[in-house]
Formats: sequence, structure tokens, C-alpha cells
Amino acid sequence: MPSDRSPHHPETTAGATGTADERASLPYSVPFGEGETRFAMPPGVRGSVVTSSAREALADPAGAAERAIGAPLGSPALGELARGARSVVIAITDATRACPDHLLVPPMLAALARAGVPDT
Repeated sequence: MPSDRSPHHPETTAGATGTADERASLPYSVPFGEGETRFAMPPGVRGSVVTSSAREALADPAGAAERAIGAPLGSPALGELARGARSVVIAITDATRACPDHLLVPPMLAALARAGVPDT
């Protein structure tokens, strides 16, 4: 089990005792819509909760998105990956997630256009 104990982790449930397998069957909760959904892992399945740490807000989020798309860490740029492609798929989050898709999608589309991906 992870050492991070977020409110979504079963070991943070009041009175959680027992073996790791018993604790793994306690309910997890994850954000869903405007609330949350709860579930338990099936017997024999272990889960982990991964949480991000707070970061200082970016001074220029749109510029940061453009720079990341143009020069990502550990990968060729999007335009380089897409060069010669006839079509692509862009998967984005739904409205229940706090993700700035309005800042991410336009520079992706621009990079794809520069790479020659048809806009159809």
C-alpha cells in the first residue's frame, strides 16, 4: 500500500484495521461528476492512490502549453510524431475535470496543421 494517505485511500477510513488485504477491500472514492463514486477492490486485487502535490500557478499557461507541445520531455514534438499522418485522434477530459483543454487543444491543432495533417 502507498505511504501517501489521501482522503480517497482506504487506510484513511476511520477505524481501519486488519491486514493489507482486508484494508484493500475497504471502499475507495474517486471524483465523479459533481460528487464522488465509491468502490472496493475485488478480493486479491490491490490498489494504489496517486495524488499530485500542489504547484505554484504558471505565469503563462498558454505559452507553457505551446512550449510543451513543441518540445516535450522524453518524446519527439507532436508535429514530428504526426508528420505524414492522414488522421489523428485527440482525447481530452470531460467537463468534470479541471483541465485547461481550451489552452491545450489550439496549439495541438496548430502543430498538427504545420505537420501537414489534413483538417477534415
